[in-house]
This record gives sequence, structure tokens and C-alpha cells, in this order.
Amino acid sequence: MRLTQRGAAVLATSPVLALAAWLLGLPEAAVLSACAALLVLVAAVWTKARAAVVDTQRSILPTRPRVGEPCRVQLQILNTGSRSTALLLLTERIEAVDSLRLQVAPVPSGEQSMTSYNFPTHVRGRQVVLPTTVRIEDPFGLLRSTHPAGTETQVLVLPKLWPLSPLLAVLGQENMTPSHAAAFISRPAEEFAGLREYLPGDDLRRIHWPTTARTGRPVMRQFELPLQHRTTVLLDLMSSASFERSVSAAASVVALEAEQGGLIRLVTTAAQSVALSGIEFVNAADQFDQLQDRLAQVEQSPKAVSIPSLLQLLDAQDGGRLVICAGSMTSTDRDVIQSGSRQFSSRVLLTSSGSEQKQSTSDQAPQQQGWLHIDWPDGSALNQVWDEATRSAAGAKQ
Repeated sequence: MRLTQRGAAVLATSPVLALAAWLLGLPEAAVLSACAALLVLVAAVWTKARAAVVDTQRSILPTRPRVGEPCRVQLQILNTGSRSTALLLLTERIEAVDSLRLQVAPVPSGEQSMTSYNFPTHVRGRQVVLPTTVRIEDPFGLLRSTHPAGTETQVLVLPKLWPLSPLLAVLGQENMTPSHAAAFISRPAEEFAGLREYLPGDDLRRIHWPTTARTGRPVMRQFELPLQHRTTVLLDLMSSASFERSVSAAASVVALEAEQGGLIRLVTTAAQSVALSGIEFVNAADQFDQLQDRLAQVEQSPKAVSIPSLLQLLDAQDGGRLVICAGSMTSTDRDVIQSGSRQFSSRVLLTSSGSEQKQSTSDQAPQQQGWLHIDWPDGSALNQVWDEATRSAAGAKQ
């Protein structure tokens, strides 16, 4: 229990009035002094008696919001005390983002009340919502009682997604990598390849009974993995005013590959990524949430390596597609990246410029087989720029 600014002023007035009454012989000042002290005492008794004994539970929908997406936080306030609460003043502190203040009407003993507010999703990354601060004040606003309720909640705000259309074949050879090794036991993603004779150790569940009955000897069904896209997404972590848009572009490419059911490898220019240890191709659809979580928490790095340096370490993996998401860069830098990524059969350089002036058509046209540069000006929609660039590239090849 603490004095408010008003309460401190009233309490400080009491001895001043008492001193004036003693020095000047003013009985009115003595009465006012006693009233001020009595008012603070009554406020203390009232606040102590109506101290809130509440618990809060917080739920967030959606649980994984994206930047700019509406998100609602619902607070459930349960009165665990033996008497009704006073008017509750709740403070929700979102670490490094904002603080919100809510008012809740008195809650009867043993009952609960609900309130909600909009969660700010303008900042990407992991946001921490601290325990709710519950505060009550006496009717005169002289004293307040404050205590925390509930637990800490973490909210991961994912990058914004843009619905991208599939890349056209004119950008280079389709990076389709078949698995030539036949499997004895098929997985859901495998396709029927043919029949073969039984070999010791084969799974009997894969016997093709009609052919076995006709030939008189065991015949097995053979499966192999279907063709899959193989894409490497490279995100530049160098400090840039358009870094957030680069992250959003990388997340959108991951979503595109997940829709197409391809394999993907997410690489950043962080210093620890130079060794490329533990970075391998994964199924984009199966690992979609994990890849989005990683992009949600990625940060700019002053120690990031250059894109050309990292390209020297990247294996093309039977051709494959390379999509580079970076900030604005000079034509010289683009030429270096273009020549240093020829091990990939299809390459897309997606830069995020800070101006609304679009590039000329000649700069967007592919300079060689399998190369496309897409510039995303600030203030425009990525899906529109993406579609326009890919259509222009297709027209230039015809």
C-alpha cells in the first residue's frame, strides 16, 4: 500500500494546518488538519479491507500472429478473495514494445470477469508480456495497493507473408532432384516405381500378391521418392533500413516452396553460418513452422559476411534454385553475385530498395540463362512486383 501523489499532498497538509492553528490560534485550521489526517486514515482502512485477491489467465488468438495481423489478448480475472473487489486497474506491460491500462468493474467473490485488448503486432520477433499488475485505489485517490497476478507470456510475431506465384521455367532449369535409390518400404511421399523379385530381408507387406500368384514366386512392389524442387534461400543480415522487408521476402519464398512441396535450405550471412554446419535441405512443408520461427527471430548482424564470400561455400546440389533476399545494392555488387552463383541452374536476386521508383525494364530482364533480378521498392506490394518481374522475364525469353 502506497500513497498516491494526491495522498502525499493531503498528508503533508495536515501538519502544516496544525502548525498554523497553534501559531495563529485558528480553530478552523485545526479542524482541517484533523480532517486531512482522518481522511488518509479512512482511505488506508478502506484500501486494506478491499485489497484485491485475484488471479489472471491470459490467452492470445492467434497464438502465432504475423506482422500487421490482428491479434486479440483475452484476460480472465478470477476473484479468489472472500469479498467483492473494488474497481480494478490493470496494467499489461509488453516488454520493449508498449504498456496498456485497463479498467475492470468490481468482481464478486468467487466469480470471474473477462476483458480483452488488441496485441501490437507491428514489431517482428519474440515479445514478452509480463505478469499483469493489479491496482486498486480508494475513492479519494489517496492510497493504492498494487500486486502482480498471473504469469509471463511469450508471443512470437512472425514475418509478414506475401502470396507469391510459382517461378516460371524461363528462369532456368527446374531444379528437380530425383532419388534414384529405390526403397523397400514406401513412405507417404513416395511413388510406385515398378515390380521386382523378392530379396532376403524385404518387407513382406510389400508383396504384390496378384503377380506372385501368377508367377509362382514372390514379387515385390518397388517405390522411389518423387521429384522435388531443391531451393536455397539466402538472407543477407547486413544492416539495412529495408531489413524487415528482406525477412518478409524470405518468409514468403519459404511459404511458396511449402505450397509446392519442395526441399529448402535456409542460409543467412551470419558469421557462424560460414561453416554451414548443420544446414541441410529439409521438406519445406514439414518444417514450415520451424523455418518461420527462425525467420521471426533473426536479427541484423554487424559481423555478417558478404554474399559473394558465402556463395563460394554453397554447394549447388545438382543444380537447384537460389533465391537471395537482400537490401539495396549497386550494379557492381549485383554483377559480382551474378557471376559468383553460376553453380545454380536458377537464380533470383530480390533486393529491397528504399525508393518508390521502380527499376527500368532492361535492368529487370535476365542477363543470362537462369538469372533474374527483382527489385522491391518501398511502398509497393511484393506479390505485384514479383508477378510483374516474372512475366517480364517470360516475355523476354519468347
